[in-house]
Amino acid sequence: MADWPAGAPTSLGGRYAQLVAITIATELDRRQWSQRELARRAGVSHVTIANITSGRNWPDIETLARIEDALERVLLPADRLHRT
Repeated sequence: MADWPAGAPTSLGGRYAQLVAITIATELDRRQWSQRELARRAGVSHVTIANITSGRNWPDIETLARIEDALERVLLPADRLHRT
C-alpha cells in the first residue's frame, strides 16, 4: 500500500485513512475473511469496504464504528498515527 492511493498521504487525515485501510486489509487476511464477509458483519456494502481499502473513500465515523464493532477491535490506536 505504499502507493495508496497515489503516493504517501501528506495530510493527517490521509495518513489516518491509509492506516485504517492497512489495518482492515491486515485483519481480513488474518481472519481469512472476504471484503463481503466484513461488509455483512458490519452492515455496510462490500463496495464501501473496497473503496476504503483502496483509498477511493475515507470512512465516516458511523462506518468506522461499524467496522470496528465487526472486527471487535480499534482500527487505529492513537500512538500509531503520530509515529508515521
